Amino acid sequence: MTHALLVAAMVMIRTYNYMQVPADDIARARGTADRTFQQAGISLQWVDCEVTSSIVDRPSSIVDRPSSIGDRWPAEAPSAKAGPSSIVDRPSSIVNRVPAEAWSAKSAQSASGDRQECVKPPREGSDFVLRLVPSPAAENDSARIVAMGTSLINHDSHAGVLMTVDPELVLKIARGSGVDFATLLGRAIAHEIGHLLLGHSQHSRDGLMRAIWSQDEIRGIRTAGWQFSAAEAAQMRQGLVARSRSAN
Repeated sequence: MTHALLVAAMVMIRTYNYMQVPADDIARARGTADRTFQQAGISLQWVDCEVTSSIVDRPSSIVDRPSSIGDRWPAEAPSAKAGPSSIVDRPSSIVNRVPAEAWSAKSAQSASGDRQECVKPPREGSDFVLRLVPSPAAENDSARIVAMGTSLINHDSHAGVLMTVDPELVLKIARGSGVDFATLLGRAIAHEIGHLLLGHSQHSRDGLMRAIWSQDEIRGIRTAGWQFSAAEAAQMRQGLVARSRSAN
């Protein structure tokens, strides 16, 4: 791969950690997303952008209070015996706010923030904004399919910049499924980046870009792919190269 193609296959993710997710969890989630995209021939560059205020009102340590969320799940949250949990693309996510004390005051808001990068206009198609914020309050308390994240895509131009992932809901599902929170968070983020790079909100039948992630799949009881298909990887790379050339 030539230098020009290597540059074209680089994607920047500007992260706004409004939920003050701990730095170690953020790092491990990014590692999961990095490995996913490396297999697709794409490199991710992460930039931590400063947030002016936290939406957490009364934070205390998530490490010191491991049961603060698990003991207070709302009725609509997925249980160990619940049906499938949807990953994304349903803007009216089905979840109530988790108690604020679940997140740490010691978390990294902007561990390696680069103000210069954060204030630059985004490069179309290869520079995205990730917000870590809670989902809106549920409208339908009986729903069993929930959205961990959303991506805003213009279906006319097949482009988008903004994605949102709900760490509270990811943590609930991870705890209910008995899996690592950071790994699941990284997969949710990778899924959303995938939508922005593919330029649409459609889903595949299998792999990372499928619409429904069941509890058995999340736990590893049922086989499920967590990577992009060869066709998806090629489409994302080709899109990055084409946008890089048009920008030059």
